[in-house]
Amino acid sequence: MTEGNYKSWNKESDALGKYQYLWGTHGKAIEKVTGVNSIQGFIDSPEAQEKYHKYNMETHVIPKAEKLKEDYSLEIPTEMVMGLIHFQGSEGARIYLDALSKTKSYDEAQKAIDANIKARMEKAGKPVPKNMKVYDYLIKLQENLKM
Repeated sequence: MTEGNYKSWNKESDALGKYQYLWGTHGKAIEKVTGVNSIQGFIDSPEAQEKYHKYNMETHVIPKAEKLKEDYSLEIPTEMVMGLIHFQGSEGARIYLDALSKTKSYDEAQKAIDANIKARMEKAGKPVPKNMKVYDYLIKLQENLKM
């Protein structure tokens, strides 16, 4: 999670800008929505980052968060589910929540998401990024939401 740094670039994962979007995942949509067609152009444009973030939240993240809350009968703030989706993607959020609902263990849910990430990275021939644990990310997000 960044602290509002538009110039942030995690070269290990290609997470970019204030909201840490993965160029490989979002690049085409970023170009379609903002007209920016390069990593450097995105990093250099706070306006493009804000425009894409607003678009992504309204068209993807919020509706998916509401659906996950319904599917899993979650009684937590929508912002927490949105954070999970933003951090792990929709598929990753579902994998995490499936494992958590079955095992009632944050460690087991983390193992499930780690296995998924490892399999995807190996298939793509990329190194597995060193991400923070989902639970830790959500605790940090919760603390930020209280501010």
